[in-house]
Amino acid sequence: MQGPTVPTISWPVAAEAEPAAEVSALVLAHAPMGIAVIDADGLYRGVNPAHCALYGYGADELLGQPFTAIVPAEHRAAALARHHDFLAGGAPMGGEFEVLHRDGRRFDVLMRSVAVTGADGRPMRLAYVQDITQRLQAERAVRAQQQVLQSALDALRDGEALLRDMAASIPGAMFRLQHLDGGRWRFTYVSPGIQALCGLTPEQLCADVRLLRQCIERDDRPAHDAVIRMAVQAGCAFEQEYRIRTADGTPKWVHARAVPDRGAQPVSVWTGMLQDVSQRKHMEAVLRSSEERYRTLFETVAQGVVYQDAQGRITSANPAAQRILGRTLAQMQVQHSDDPGWQAQREDGSPLPADQHPAIVALRTGTPVTEVVMGVPVPGRGLVWLLVSATPVRRHGVVEEVYASFEDITERVLLSRELHRQASTDDLTGVANRRSLMQCLALEFDRVKRSAGSHRCAVLAVDLDLFKLVNDNHGHAAGDAVLQQVAALMRRLTRQHDLVARSGGEEFMLLLPEAGADDALALAERLRAGLRAQPLQHQGLQLSVTVSVGVSAILPGDASVDVVLARADGALYAAKAAGRDRVCLAPLPG
Repeated sequence: MQGPTVPTISWPVAAEAEPAAEVSALVLAHAPMGIAVIDADGLYRGVNPAHCALYGYGADELLGQPFTAIVPAEHRAAALARHHDFLAGGAPMGGEFEVLHRDGRRFDVLMRSVAVTGADGRPMRLAYVQDITQRLQAERAVRAQQQVLQSALDALRDGEALLRDMAASIPGAMFRLQHLDGGRWRFTYVSPGIQALCGLTPEQLCADVRLLRQCIERDDRPAHDAVIRMAVQAGCAFEQEYRIRTADGTPKWVHARAVPDRGAQPVSVWTGMLQDVSQRKHMEAVLRSSEERYRTLFETVAQGVVYQDAQGRITSANPAAQRILGRTLAQMQVQHSDDPGWQAQREDGSPLPADQHPAIVALRTGTPVTEVVMGVPVPGRGLVWLLVSATPVRRHGVVEEVYASFEDITERVLLSRELHRQASTDDLTGVANRRSLMQCLALEFDRVKRSAGSHRCAVLAVDLDLFKLVNDNHGHAAGDAVLQQVAALMRRLTRQHDLVARSGGEEFMLLLPEAGADDALALAERLRAGLRAQPLQHQGLQLSVTVSVGVSAILPGDASVDVVLARADGALYAAKAAGRDRVCLAPLPG
C-alpha cells in the first residue's frame, strides 16, 4: 500500500511504478464502490472518487484528515478504538455503520476492511464501502418470495380467523402491532411460529412487547428503532433485517416487514411478518468473504502471483507481479515461460532451461515446486533474483492451470554475496584472505590425492623483502600502497582460475592448478623481474621493492596441507638466505 498519483484519483502509487500501476489506479478511479486507505493514526492516505462522492467531499478535503470526519460525533471514539484494535490483530472491522454526509445527512453503509502493510512497515487499513441500498439486488429473491405472502396478508387482513389458521401453517411469524398513545407499542396478535423463531410464545409477546426487542443484538437496536420511528412519522411500511439471539443463546438473522392499516388516521396498526433468513445471510457472507478475500489478496499482496494455463501461457498477473517483473500483463501474456526473452538463470549464474522453470515443472509433474531461487532480467533494473513456488490447480483430476507465487529477494542475494566476499577477501588488497586460501588449498590437495598425481597444483610463497623499511621510512600509507600494487601485479600475471592470496602482513601465496614446477618457476621469475625493473609509485615517490619466492608443488605422497605449506616456506627461506630478490624451488622429499 505504499508515489505519484494518477489524474483524478488520490491514490498512492509506488515510485517505481510501471504502466500496470496506472492501470490499477484507473480501475480504482472508476470502481463503483468507495475505497480508502487509512493509516495507523486513523488518517486518510488514499481515496477513490466513489469514496469521495459517497460522502460529498473532494479528495483534497479528505486526504490527511481523520477518517472519523464521516462518523457521527457520538460514535467517533468507538470507531477509532475499533480501527486501532483491528490493526493490532483484534476483531474484524466491518458491517453496517451509520455515517455522515458532508451536508449533515446520516445514512448507512456496508463496510469491509483488510489489513495491509505500508512502505514504512506500519499496518494500514484498506476499506471497501458501499451504500446499503445496493443490497436491494441481493434481496430481490427474498422479496419475490414474500410478495405472495404479503398479498395474502392484504387480502386477509379482515379475515382474522382465516389469517390465524394460515399463519400457523407457514414458516416465520405473522403479527399485528399497535402504536399506543405515549409512544408505547403492543402486539395484538402473534402467530405460533414466533416460538420457533425466537423462543418466545405469542402470549409472552402480547403481554410484553419489549421481550422481542431484548432479543435483538445490542449493536442492531439503534438501526431497528430508527426504522420504526421513520415508519411512524411517515405512516408507511417498514422493512429491515437485524440479528437476534434466542432465549437459548442461538444467534439468528431476522427479516421484518410490515404494512400500515390505512383505514385509520393517524396510522396506529401495522400488520407484518418475521422470517428467519440466517441461511441466506450465511451464504451471502461466505460468498462475499471468499470473493473479497481473493480479490484483496490477489490485488494487494506484496508477493507476485502469476497464473498460467495448461500450455504454460500466462493468463493473469497481479499488480505486484507486474511491478517486480517490470512488465504489464499484456506484455507477459505474449511470453511463454520457456520464452528465451526471460533469460532465466540459476543462483550459480548458469542458464535455467525452460523445462526446469518451476511453473513448467509443476504443470508437467502435477506436484508443487517450492522455493526455487532464480534470476530474471527486468527492464530498467537489470538482474532480479526471485524465490519462486508453483502449485498446480486440478479440476476433475486434471491439471488445468498453475499459479506461481514469488518474492523479490535481490537484496537478500546481493547481501549474501557481499558477506561471502567480505569473509573470503583481504580488505586492503582485494585478493583472497588466508581463510579462503586454506579452503582452496584443501580442495586442490584432495584433487591431487584422488588423481594419484595426474592432477597437478603448484604453490608459490612470496615475501616482500625488507618491507618494514617501507613503513619506517615512508609511513604505513606507502606500505599499504605497495601491498596493493604488488597484489595487482600478481593478478595480472596469473590466470583466471589461479588464486592470489594474502597470507600474512607482507606475505602472499599463489595456487596454480594444472601447473607444474617449470610453469611455476617461470611465473615466479616474471613476478620478481617485473618488480625489480619497475619501481612502485606512491604520491610522487618511487619505491623500489623486491620479492623472494619459494616454489613447491602438492605431491601425492604429502600427508597434509601443512606439509605442502612447510615445503613452500622452506624454499622461501632459502631464497632469503641466498640474498633475497630470488626464486628458489623446493627440493623433492627424500
